[in-house]
Amino acid sequence: MDAKRTGWLFLYTQSNLYHVHSAFDYRNDGILTDPEWLTWKNLIREMNAHPVLLTVIWHGYRYRYFSRAFGRFLQQELCANSVPPSGDADSDAYKRGKEFIRVFYPEMLKDDWPNALPDY
Repeated sequence: MDAKRTGWLFLYTQSNLYHVHSAFDYRNDGILTDPEWLTWKNLIREMNAHPVLLTVIWHGYRYRYFSRAFGRFLQQELCANSVPPSGDADSDAYKRGKEFIRVFYPEMLKDDWPNALPDY
C-alpha cells in the first residue's frame, strides 16, 4: 500500500474512532439508547486490534484526544479481560487481538493506562 492510501486509511479509521467516541458520550448523556449504542460499539469490535486502529488509538492517547472514560471503554473492548466483553464479541478474535496488543502496544494492557487521559 502506498503512502497516500495509508494516510487515507489512517484518517478513515481516526474518523470512525472519534464518531464512536461521540456516540459513547451521547449514550452517557442519555441521548442514545443501548441498542443505538450497540451499533456504534460494534465498529470497534469489528476492527478489533487492527494495527491501524491501534495506531490511531496510540496517536489519540499521545495527544490526549479522547477522554479517560473512553480510554477505559477501548481497553475493555480490546484487551482488558481474559474473556471477551459481553455481547456478540468473537471470542477467538478477541484473544488474538489481545495477544497482538501485548506485543505491539503493551502499555494499553496496564490497568492505569487510561489515567493519563483527560477526565471530562
